[in-house]
Amino acid sequence: MDSSLLSIPNFSSNVTHVLWNHSTLYKGIFIAFDDAKANSFIYICDSLEGSKVEHLHSFARNDLYPTLLVEEELTYLTPTGKTSAVPVPGHQLDVYGYTQDPNQVNHILSFMSIVKAKHF
Repeated sequence: MDSSLLSIPNFSSNVTHVLWNHSTLYKGIFIAFDDAKANSFIYICDSLEGSKVEHLHSFARNDLYPTLLVEEELTYLTPTGKTSAVPVPGHQLDVYGYTQDPNQVNHILSFMSIVKAKHF
């Protein structure tokens, strides 16, 4: 851990909530909510330019209270105290460049780790 700071593009000064994705497959993705909209971002720790944050998508915010972000689903708390889960617009596995199902992604990641091990 270090004390470096990263610039977050399109980050509103009126942000009221930030939710990190609670999925290993989507590690590094977070959504920042302000009064009018929500912006999704990805934190990339190892890139050619070093650590960075990229803006993924913006979407209109509803009036419900955001509570949990897991994979492609955002859970809100309704005024009656119940939860409501909805898909996040523009937040698909394609942000990593994969269009396969999770089993194929795991296979690709395993293959990539073998290639890296053989490289060294």
